[in-house]
Amino acid sequence: ACQMAMARLVTLDITNTCIGIRGSLGHQYARLAAEAGVKVNPSQVPRLNTKFKEVFRKTSKEVPNFGLDCHQTSEEWWRKVVTGTFAAVGIRDEEKLKLVGDLIYKDFAGPNNWQVFSDVEPTLALMRKQKLKVGVISNFDERLEGILAGLGLEKYFDFVLSTYNTGFSKPDSRIFNLALKKASVDASGAVHIGDSYELDYLGAKQVGIKPLLIDRGETTAQECQHDLNVVKSIQEAMLYITESSK
Repeated sequence: ACQMAMARLVTLDITNTCIGIRGSLGHQYARLAAEAGVKVNPSQVPRLNTKFKEVFRKTSKEVPNFGLDCHQTSEEWWRKVVTGTFAAVGIRDEEKLKLVGDLIYKDFAGPNNWQVFSDVEPTLALMRKQKLKVGVISNFDERLEGILAGLGLEKYFDFVLSTYNTGFSKPDSRIFNLALKKASVDASGAVHIGDSYELDYLGAKQVGIKPLLIDRGETTAQECQHDLNVVKSIQEAMLYITESSK
């Protein structure tokens, strides 16, 4: 591990770093579709998972920042993603899918569809105890704070920066620099933990923040690059953080 100044700030990504979707996205989408009268075959569930990633990525490129820049609501933006995801597995019922999109948006705004990884709370508590500043940097819409509150996590964070409340998405250096500014910490005293090589690892690295890539089984073959700092949990990340503080 490279040497760095004492860590004073830890910033965290949220999805697939601190929390994950219960079961799988495909399962939740199928369950909510059924509530709106749209039948999904069990064989289509794994394809919903794969297609979602493609549609999400494509929509994010075409309409960045959850529609913020184009004066679209995040609800409209997500409706487009949901409709596109179902269409990609061959389910096309425009009217019903609108309803499905609204159901999914509301349902994912609460804590029920999310689970906190087991190492997260004890490790966040330890960070607080060690007087570290802890913040969130997440590409998320305005539902994030409510989700964190519903999961009992908000008390651990000094600040929450999202696409929605900053107008920027990772890997934009401005969202990382905002975190440093909020914490009054230099990049050399900060660590960022996230599951995306492109958004989290490279995003943090370009502003001089020490990046840690977390792999909870969702991260793809990026680990073959040997010079990466890869951890399996936030608990393991603490070893890097306390190491670098000695």
